[in-house]
Amino acid sequence: MAMHSKIFERIATRAPDYDYIAADNIHLFLMDFFRRNGYAPKERINPAGKNFASFDSRFLNKLPHMDEIFFSHRVIDPAILFWNPMTDKSLPDTKTCYERAGLKDDVAHTAVDDARGIVRLLRAKFCATQG
Repeated sequence: MAMHSKIFERIATRAPDYDYIAADNIHLFLMDFFRRNGYAPKERINPAGKNFASFDSRFLNKLPHMDEIFFSHRVIDPAILFWNPMTDKSLPDTKTCYERAGLKDDVAHTAVDDARGIVRLLRAKFCATQG
């Protein structure tokens, strides 16, 4: 809770630079996002994220109308892309992934910023391997 105290403060004061989506509307926001990015209704989505399978999906599934969005059971976790099986005893945390990708460490622990970070990690890995 201490790690997220600033986030809770921003929500409580409705800070003007903070994005708010009511829980009842998250499914509409996601459906619009997926539609704008070429996904058809009821098409299975492969999510990417560091905690999606163990946290985010369980949270989202408790929200109204989330049964209208179909997430695959398969999840893209960028940690595996930066894992070194010769030296790592476990998958690297996000900070280590940033270091190995050569990115500035800016793990924010907010949903939107963390999602953007995952995209940056995936692009850093896949763009580097394609050229």
